[in-house]
Amino acid sequence: MMSSDPMSWDMYWVEDRCYRRPPTVWPSTSRNENGWRDHQQQMDEEPAPVDQYDDDLLDCQYTSANVDKADIETDTATGGRSSPPLPSTQHPPGFESQIGKASEKNTTDYDEIVSVVRDPNNPKIWKAEVSIPSMFFARVIGKGGTTKKGLEADSNCRVVIPGHGQTGPIVVSSSSGPENVRQCVTRIGLIISSARERADYTHFLSIPLNSRTIKEAFVRFKQAVQNCDDIPDASKNEALFQYPSRLHLTIGMMALLDEIDRELTKSALVNCIETVIRPMLAGEKLRVRLRGIEYMNDDPSAVDVLYAKIVDLNGPSKLLQKVADSIADTLAQTGLMPRRKDTVKLHVTLMNTKFTRSKSSTQPNTIDIRKILENFRDFDFGEAVVEQVHVSQLHANISSGDYFPSTATVSLI
Repeated sequence: MMSSDPMSWDMYWVEDRCYRRPPTVWPSTSRNENGWRDHQQQMDEEPAPVDQYDDDLLDCQYTSANVDKADIETDTATGGRSSPPLPSTQHPPGFESQIGKASEKNTTDYDEIVSVVRDPNNPKIWKAEVSIPSMFFARVIGKGGTTKKGLEADSNCRVVIPGHGQTGPIVVSSSSGPENVRQCVTRIGLIISSARERADYTHFLSIPLNSRTIKEAFVRFKQAVQNCDDIPDASKNEALFQYPSRLHLTIGMMALLDEIDRELTKSALVNCIETVIRPMLAGEKLRVRLRGIEYMNDDPSAVDVLYAKIVDLNGPSKLLQKVADSIADTLAQTGLMPRRKDTVKLHVTLMNTKFTRSKSSTQPNTIDIRKILENFRDFDFGEAVVEQVHVSQLHANISSGDYFPSTATVSLI
């Protein structure tokens, strides 16, 4: 059983920084829940030539894209013995900057759960496979191969990366011992975690709150706002309002870049609900009420998001908050969903200026909601039962009457 005392965990070193690693969990299957697979590949496989990768890929910048009618509030998304640091090695130019940027991030270790195994054909060799999206191979190689060379020099490992246009795991191997392999995997994980933080979001974890009662009440709310003469025209633009069918609670945002990412997310979500959430609910229905409206910033005359407040009807236990936080914690441990706050902000977005933004739009970036608050502050949208959690897809071309398409849907009941 994993020790809960961090001071009892093994230490390892990245550059001049010391970290602690939770005890390694050895999986019994060929691929474990964090995306690692037992190695079956031969050591005589040649690494991909560095010049197969376009250096321009290494300079690409990732920015968060606007999403039509999607609620993107990014404030919502190591016992016992110590391990000495590996000998200091002179790195190729540019290596420290690549690792340094990654190590300063608040990231999840890639090697919390990892299979490091002996090569069945050569018991002196230790190996691990790192499954990452192929778009990140160039990041691990670095310009002119500097990052890859630095990884190999510092850890006494060999790093084999699939060739250009190919997919598959990165293979890390060493005759020096399993700890060398783990340290190399850790550094690869830091690089990839840094790259992921700048990748466009592709999915978000959502709880639909679009019962018939709530949808009908939301339509009445929208009509009342649009028919109120006291409210400025810019603050009742039709495009500002969420579609009734897409009302939801966002648990967190994710960049799922290949099928491995999507399967890992689904597996982690299913495991969390089966082992944590259902025992927590103990057969009780998770009932909520949307009542009252609030806004994101401090100035009601310049607001970008107006949302409905969620009231937990399950008593003082704050059950919905516990469910949302437990799911967010589990997905954050996969490294696929950033955890920027300790608790998930429980809210349902009703209006968002992002819904109207485009290069040709004349809609201001903020709206004045003072009159909306004055007239509708305590508006009651009704009740709903939380039944499912969705891994919802962004940027999908769907009808305004449909909920977001999902790559996975898991029932809480």
